[in-house]
Amino acid sequence: MGRKTLQTLSFTQLKGMLNEADNAYRIIRPDFGFVRSYQGVKEVVEGWPDILMQPYRLLEGRIIIVRNGYVRLNINLREVRLDAPVVAVYSPGTVGQVLEFSHNLDFAMLSFSDSFMESFARERLLTSYIQNKLCLTIPLSDTELQRLEQICDLFWNIVHDNPIQDNMVKEMILLLFRQIDVYNEKYQPLRRESMTRREELLGTFIDLVNEYYMTERRISFYADKMCLTPHYLSTLIKETSQLTVQDWINRALIQEARILLRHSSMQIAQISDRLHFANVSFFCKFFKRHTGMTPGQFQRGD
Repeated sequence: MGRKTLQTLSFTQLKGMLNEADNAYRIIRPDFGFVRSYQGVKEVVEGWPDILMQPYRLLEGRIIIVRNGYVRLNINLREVRLDAPVVAVYSPGTVGQVLEFSHNLDFAMLSFSDSFMESFARERLLTSYIQNKLCLTIPLSDTELQRLEQICDLFWNIVHDNPIQDNMVKEMILLLFRQIDVYNEKYQPLRRESMTRREELLGTFIDLVNEYYMTERRISFYADKMCLTPHYLSTLIKETSQLTVQDWINRALIQEARILLRHSSMQIAQISDRLHFANVSFFCKFFKRHTGMTPGQFQRGD
């Protein structure tokens, strides 16, 4: 499989990196994929490290239950460290990048297509997931981890029925979301209590950057969206994150440029247009200033 196929990372593409789709640690079907442990993706991690360490967009979302060790990720411009025991839920369209993981990392991971769960989308957390609104990290107690493990064990047994009963698989995914929703409701007040007002505003700003960075570079635009003055927003972002408003916007632009250069078939001029740069020359200078190489060098993997 060529490297130009991974602008998005789907389980169909993941299947192409594996010696066989199913084994004792994973099962991959057209509508869903389930990995029981790190062993299920070990050959991808060891055989395709350049892919994992680059940013990519998830075509399907992920539920990740980390039972041992840790993994450090960049998720939608935020650096996140998942320390066991923890569950993370990321909606389709999330941009992720693996930064680091421990030698003893172990996890279970579930992914499924939106269409597979359409008839169940009225559930609160599942609806948010399908609407591309979820980016959750929820610490777990040992008891809570054990409950999720039990659900995963039952799910593993059900997906090996012959023939597979799709409705049963869907019910198990729904059950998993319901259980995670219970833990999220328990954790949300603690998360809010631990966050300062400035941290909340920074989070809102980063969400806006993720949504509008391709077309909006003006501080005034983001300030208006947050009902703040441009001066106050600039000061708040700098003091809270040690980065400027423009730094955050530039991060998003560079991340998207890297995805398109490395994993799409678009020409540099097309990428420049897509990211709304005035011309190709300006885009090339911008990219080199922030990465130390030209778009062409990065595209070729120099």
